[in-house]
Amino acid sequence: MKPEKFRKKLLELLFKLDEDTALWELKCHFALGEELSSAVALFGEDVLPALHRKLQKGQRQPHWVLVALAKIASPRSIGPLIEFRNQWATEVDASLVAEVLKQMKTECAYEALLQLLSTPSEWIGSLEPLIACRALAEWKDERVFPVLTRLAENPKIPTEVRAEAMKAVKREAPRAWQSPEFKTE
Repeated sequence: MKPEKFRKKLLELLFKLDEDTALWELKCHFALGEELSSAVALFGEDVLPALHRKLQKGQRQPHWVLVALAKIASPRSIGPLIEFRNQWATEVDASLVAEVLKQMKTECAYEALLQLLSTPSEWIGSLEPLIACRALAEWKDERVFPVLTRLAENPKIPTEVRAEAMKAVKREAPRAWQSPEFKTE
């Protein structure tokens, strides 16, 4: 059997196994999902199209797919992740998508998180913006400072998100004030 055909059959088997175990007790499913995501991630970027299709179908428990995408950490997944978040995600799924983007540590992923934080009306739950604030605090880019400052100063934003934004602003303030955007001379 050719390696490509073997890979395809193995993925079909893993996906079928996941569908059949969705009826199991939740703890068992999550444990199996961790193993499944690790096994699938070993295939690397070759499995991205199949994982992206799983997200497009609005899978009921996408945890293992999201974990596999985090382990592969390919910028090619950003679009499908954002699309999944916008169309299908629950509060838990949205926070997992934010965590996957955070783990990617790429400029495209940070830009997606920055866009997400810029539109509070579209947040899904309160954990998603917290994760985005933490991720953007790690990113060394001057575009982060104004967005986090607006969040920290906005009384309509949930207290925990404002606090996280303020922590990031305090860490970034000395460097950010030196950027051309904030010079007053």
